[in-house]
Amino acid sequence: MSPEPKDDQILDALGRLPARDVDPWRREQLRRRALAELKRQSELARRPWLAGLTRAYDRVLEPVFVATITCAYLAWAIQRVNELLQ
Repeated sequence: MSPEPKDDQILDALGRLPARDVDPWRREQLRRRALAELKRQSELARRPWLAGLTRAYDRVLEPVFVATITCAYLAWAIQRVNELLQ
């Protein structure tokens, strides 16, 4: 499949952008995060029950916790504004 003329223009524009490398501090931060994630994934691979628990926390418990805190704060804010307006 050959690229369309519009794609060629985009590729040409991208080619004209200056190449910028990441500064050493940011590079080290990214390296550390990647290593931590690799370590976490290997730990989860060795313990399947931990993977299921982590998945349940990420997909259910944390969103419910955040939604509960958000709703509680919103209810408090609305109540407070209502008190101030009366």
